[in-house]
Amino acid sequence: MRENKRHGPETQERFLDSTLESADSAEELAVSAAERAGFAEEDLMKIGMAVRESIVNAVVHGNRYSEHKKVRFSVTHGNLW
Repeated sequence: MRENKRHGPETQERFLDSTLESADSAEELAVSAAERAGFAEEDLMKIGMAVRESIVNAVVHGNRYSEHKKVRFSVTHGNLW
């Protein structure tokens, strides 16, 4: 994920199944983007944990494991303003 100088920040979006395994995919995507952005190792762990918890909450409490519902997850890399 690279910032496009002409078009600003780049966003990657995923629609994840309502399973706990989706937390793995979201965490990998977020931590990978944070690594490329230069975050410190300690911060990468915190970002991963926060993303994982958010996805688990969406799956369990929001979607109640419904196979008919998805979790929308996006990561934006670059300056937003």
